[in-house]
Amino acid sequence: MNKTVVIGGGAWGCALGSAVSDKNITPIILTSSSDRADEINNGKSSRFNDSNLKLNLKAGANPENILNDASIIILATEVNRALSFTNVIEKFANKNCTILVASKGFGPNGEIIPKVLQEKLQTDKIGVISGPSFAYEVIKKKPTALVIAGNNNTIKLTTNLFHSNKLRVYGSTDIIGTSISGAMKNVIAIASGIVYGLNLGENARAAILTRGLAETAKLVVGLGGNIETVFGLAGIGDMALSSLSMTSRNFSWGYSLAKKQVFKDNLVEGLKTSKMAIKNASKLNLEMPITELVAISDQNNLNLAKEVEKMLNRPPKLEWNK
Repeated sequence: MNKTVVIGGGAWGCALGSAVSDKNITPIILTSSSDRADEINNGKSSRFNDSNLKLNLKAGANPENILNDASIIILATEVNRALSFTNVIEKFANKNCTILVASKGFGPNGEIIPKVLQEKLQTDKIGVISGPSFAYEVIKKKPTALVIAGNNNTIKLTTNLFHSNKLRVYGSTDIIGTSISGAMKNVIAIASGIVYGLNLGENARAAILTRGLAETAKLVVGLGGNIETVFGLAGIGDMALSSLSMTSRNFSWGYSLAKKQVFKDNLVEGLKTSKMAIKNASKLNLEMPITELVAISDQNNLNLAKEVEKMLNRPPKLEWNK
């Protein structure tokens, strides 16, 4: 672990970089923006609303210099941007380095991200980091638990890199389930925000979270993952955090949509994820009404209240009917 690179100078990239630096390893943040790199090198990040926050990180924008001889590369940026770095990684990085995916979502055609990387980079040294974790709380060393999915060597390497009494790391061999669960939590967070914004009550929000979990489980199993993963940190843990807090971008976006308010942050992963999830569900002949609602939620002149009413008028069924 003589060189760790975090691709992505946003909140999550800085948070993971800070966690690594707590283990006496100096990570380097790779960002496509020289201004962002300068900001981080000066101990600041505009991604956090805390003027007293002082980062102890190094950053740069030259991939050739930064990726050279890296032992571990962490992808911690928006999914499409993360995938756009595969050519750069292939060109400049050590062929034996480990790639950790901290980005949440599907590929442009519904692909599972770690699978795309395995095929593109021709390596099995791919892991997925997920779990209930707001970036600011990780930086402030609030107790957090994450799951790392990968082969045994990747789990051991990542545990050594991150694990502490403030950031507990649990291992999993279910790369598919961990990746899908992390992606779907953003979808259900949007749905939860919509329900909350429509003043439908706490009972409805609990129902959305629980039934959203069922939809996630169907998709995970259908695409080859393990149902147990859905009921762990990457699934219910992350989903509960994002679905029950205004701090969540995706929840806040759903809430603002229901309230017909302008939402400034365009980094809403769940909307794009919902459309890709439905694409996968269609191939598997899976019924996912909550995800379908989110997938059409950005349509102009859509009456969200009516769409929710349609969903509520669906016929009764067994709770875990396949």
